[in-house]
Amino acid sequence: MLAGVALVGCGRIGFDPSSTGGADSRLPNDGAGGDATGGHRVAVTPIGGVGLGMRPYRIAAAANDRTYVLTMLFNTATVGGMTFTNTAHPDALVIALDGPAVAWTRQLVDDSSVGTLLAIGSLGLAVDDNGNVVACGEFQGTIDFGTGPVTSSGNTDGFVLGIQPSGTTRWLRTIGSAGEELVMGCATEPGAVVVTGAFQGTLMTGVANLTSAGGTDLYRIRYDLIGSPLSGTRHGGAGADVPRDLVVEGTDTIVTGTVQNATDLGAGPIVPAGFTDVFVARYSSAGSTVLVHHVGGAGLDRPNAVATAGERMIAVGEFEQTVDFRGPVATSAGGSDAFILSMGATDGDRWVAAVGSTGTDRATSVIVDLSGNIYAALEVSGTITLAGEMFTTSGQDILVVSYTPAGELRWFRTWNGSGLDTAARLTLRRDGSITLLANTTTTLDVDGTQVSGTFIITLTPGA
Repeated sequence: MLAGVALVGCGRIGFDPSSTGGADSRLPNDGAGGDATGGHRVAVTPIGGVGLGMRPYRIAAAANDRTYVLTMLFNTATVGGMTFTNTAHPDALVIALDGPAVAWTRQLVDDSSVGTLLAIGSLGLAVDDNGNVVACGEFQGTIDFGTGPVTSSGNTDGFVLGIQPSGTTRWLRTIGSAGEELVMGCATEPGAVVVTGAFQGTLMTGVANLTSAGGTDLYRIRYDLIGSPLSGTRHGGAGADVPRDLVVEGTDTIVTGTVQNATDLGAGPIVPAGFTDVFVARYSSAGSTVLVHHVGGAGLDRPNAVATAGERMIAVGEFEQTVDFRGPVATSAGGSDAFILSMGATDGDRWVAAVGSTGTDRATSVIVDLSGNIYAALEVSGTITLAGEMFTTSGQDILVVSYTPAGELRWFRTWNGSGLDTAARLTLRRDGSITLLANTTTTLDVDGTQVSGTFIITLTPGA
């Protein structure tokens, strides 16, 4: 196995006794008592929905400690004592929480809409230092976000919706052309909002017209804080180049995604090794390419999230077969394994941790604390080996794992139910607590609290 690789089993709490992660290198035993020696207290906040009727996508923490959640709504859900029902098509909810209490809930689509909200790419959520919220995604047909009806230009258009701290609409922008536009995420930077996605043909950004080089190219559009477009750039080649996530570091935007066929993302030619390869690219606010990393093997390799720690970039996702991560090499134990990849400026400055079973495993989210420690959320299934022991998950289980900046395992924690348990996104709060947005199709026991539908797990250090 590689240094830093952990194969983690279900229903377990553990730590690496050789880790140099300090007092926070372990989690407490099961129960509500916590660990006074530097562990975490576990708390759970139910959000609502039954099964996959409410599908969680994003979570964000504001500077005022308010938490925001973005979910897709497929039927009816009760949130904060209020019942929300989608129209004839899927809808979405933005939920603001002060601690466990719901401050407000915003249903994105007006009941009169005849179009449909989509998440072919993803739904995105970001919040600035003043508590202004940005939600983004895709729509088709004619739809009303509360600002009057808007109609997609082609098959699928993107939307970017600015929401005030009170929950009312601030501004709306659409991203559309005669082709298909996907929205994969949004983020805030000082004085601006950045949106990334994929497009075909010609895309009008309001500043510059972008033309794809092939199947799909990635775009980045920057808006000011009232929704006026500032810049638009594209990168890609003749194949399908699709971003999967983005994060802002200062005024740079870091984008991760997949490439098919030979392409150029601004730093020279890339030739994929397999069906889809992984890229991580850093772009300046002016649109110039700072650097691009590319890894992949013969199978389908895909990132799901990206984070930064200064100049380092951390991507997490899933891989098949054997992948050369430009230094470390990993081989999956089953259908697909999860990876956590930390990269410096050069190929030699990186490490990878692979988490795998005989089933299908993926890493869905990653965050980094102020000390550079890395936290990843995973979905695992099948038979997993840990420290010489073999465990079998109950279905698809949730795993949260932490590594030091150097790639040493600090601690891990799993929650397992009998159904499909999904880990959507992590976020880090100002007090150092880690919050995970998750869902279960049945009922899940989270340290003595029974939850169903969509919920938040909070791990508070030293409590």
